[in-house]
Formats: sequence, C-alpha cells, structure tokens
Amino acid sequence: MRYRKGLEPKEVAAYQRFEFIRLHIGNGNVDNDENYTIAELCRILGVSRQGYHKHIKNLDKPDKHADLLAAIQAIRAEDEFNDKYGRSRMLDELLLRGWNISESTLYRVLVKFGLLCKANKPKGLTKQDKEAYKTMTY
Repeated sequence: MRYRKGLEPKEVAAYQRFEFIRLHIGNGNVDNDENYTIAELCRILGVSRQGYHKHIKNLDKPDKHADLLAAIQAIRAEDEFNDKYGRSRMLDELLLRGWNISESTLYRVLVKFGLLCKANKPKGLTKQDKEAYKTMTY
C-alpha cells in the first residue's frame, strides 16, 4: 500500500492508531456520521486486526513493571539530583535495595516511561586551527 508523502502510518505509534480505531468504530462518533468497520480502519491505518484485538484485551491489565516504576520514582524523589541518574547508576541503586533485574529490563522501562536521562557530553574547550596543526611536531 502506498501513502502520500507525510502520511505514513508508522510516524504514529501503534497504540495511538489502536485508540483511534476504538473511538471510531461503527458507533457514530465520526463527525460526518460515516460508520467504519474494524477491518476497514485497520487496513487504512496499516495495523492488523489481531493487533487491535490484542490491544483491546490488554487495556484493563496493569503494567507488569509497575512496582519497578514505583521504586525508580521513589529513588528519583529522594534527592533533587537523582533525576539525573542514568541506567547504570539507577541499576546500582536498585541492586543495593534488593532488586534483581537486568540492565536491559531497566533500560526498557526507563525508555517506555520517558525517564532515561541523556548524558551531557562536554564540548571541546578549544578548536585547533589548521596553521597550529601544521607546526606541531611529533
């Protein structure tokens, strides 16, 4: 299926497309009173019907990492500088508190909830000019 430039469905997350389908299936919520079936909306938005039904089935389930998220937020709330913790420092802190998780699980949870801190990389203090580089001897 080809899309016009700028309208590719992959730019919108799958769960957002599933929510759009849930709100617009055959119940008259569309402004122009057109009713669409699940299959039509899934085809238009580029998602599978099975994925949509799986999304609906899992709406009421709690997140399996909710307790880990609560522990991470508790660590971040303890001190004003703890919000700068990256995944390795957060993993060390969680291991000290008795959590037994892998670094990849922690990374996935931090990314999912937008808690991953980007490291500030220092910029160079000086830039070497070309003339100074030519006069250097090694």
